[in-house]
Amino acid sequence: MSLYVKVFTNFYTHRKTMRLRALLGEDAFWIPPRIWAYAAENQPDGDFSSYSDGELAGLIGYSKDATSMLQALLQAGFMDPDRKVHDWAEHNSFHKVFSDRARCAAIAKWEKERTKEKEKKGDEMRRDEASIASSMLQASPKARFVPPDFETVQFHAVKIGLPESEALKFFNYYGSNGWRVGKNPMKNWAMAIAGWKVRWETERKTSFNGKPEPKSILEQNMDDLLKRAQQLEKRTQSRNHAND
Repeated sequence: MSLYVKVFTNFYTHRKTMRLRALLGEDAFWIPPRIWAYAAENQPDGDFSSYSDGELAGLIGYSKDATSMLQALLQAGFMDPDRKVHDWAEHNSFHKVFSDRARCAAIAKWEKERTKEKEKKGDEMRRDEASIASSMLQASPKARFVPPDFETVQFHAVKIGLPESEALKFFNYYGSNGWRVGKNPMKNWAMAIAGWKVRWETERKTSFNGKPEPKSILEQNMDDLLKRAQQLEKRTQSRNHAND
């Protein structure tokens, strides 16, 4: 932004200017405006108390004796004893206002940028946390289904009371379709064989109208052997009692 300072039209003929001209010569016509311009850009409060004679002279481009220049400015009334530009607040205080306003705007912008940066970092942290959680889930997937062999199915069938013939049917049926339930892969074959048993029991009751299913020849033979063994045991016990 281009800045400006107020220079009244009577500056060149003002009594203070003439006084300064008597001390510094023709340099009096450009030294005060140059100081004002520097103040507008770099020292908006017009306070040069922290500047040395040589610093101020060098900043405005005055190559002669710096101390003599400052003393002349003080004597002419362009500078106050505390090294502040005389009546700066009265004639050019808007530079201080603009400077403060610009500083506040810069601070507000910086705060806004810092808030955005914090939010951005927060979003990045949340994304990282989500990514880590996702990676952990991927690193620890659910147990993969492993089809059982027939011996395992047979052993489980005995535990739940399913005949070996039905266990074989179960194994052959699901083994032939790739261990799938409908269109979906099987997740738990033990649950599937439990359901198979329920259906088998229902069908068996329906087939025999609620009557017990006829025993197989093997089962009948086993029953006969069991009865004979019981009879033999009773005879043995009776003989033992008779001998006593």
